[in-house]
Amino acid sequence: MQELLYSRNIRVNKKNTYDIFSGHLRCNECGNSMIIRKSKYHTYYYCKTYLKNKSCSSKSFQKEKLEQVVVELLNNFRNVVNDIDEKIKEILNQKEICYDKEIIKSKIENIERQIEKYIKLKSEIKEDLKENL
Repeated sequence: MQELLYSRNIRVNKKNTYDIFSGHLRCNECGNSMIIRKSKYHTYYYCKTYLKNKSCSSKSFQKEKLEQVVVELLNNFRNVVNDIDEKIKEILNQKEICYDKEIIKSKIENIERQIEKYIKLKSEIKEDLKENL
C-alpha cells in the first residue's frame, strides 16, 4: 500500500492517513501539484508554484468546495448513466419488432440524438467543474 501511495506522490501524515485528493490535483494555470494547508477554520489546496515564489496567479481553493463540486459531478454522471441504462432497457424490452427500414432508421437517429445530448451534458458538467474550481 505504501508503495502505491508514494508512486502517486502522496504524503502520508503522522497519523498514517492521507488526503483523498492527494496526488491527483494540479494547478489549472501552471500544471504544478497542489499542496494541502489547514487554517483555523478551513482546509485549502495551494498551488506549489504560488507558495514557493508567488509566480502563479492561481492561489488556492477550499477543500469543502472541491468536495461539493466532485459530489455534484458524480451525482450528475450517475444520473446520465442511469438515463442511458433506462434507454437501453427500454430498447431491449420493446415487444414489437418492426423491420421497416425507415422506422429503424428513425429510431437510430433518435438514439444518436440522445447520445449527443448526453455527451453534451457530460461536457457541460466538466466545464462547470472547471469554472467552480
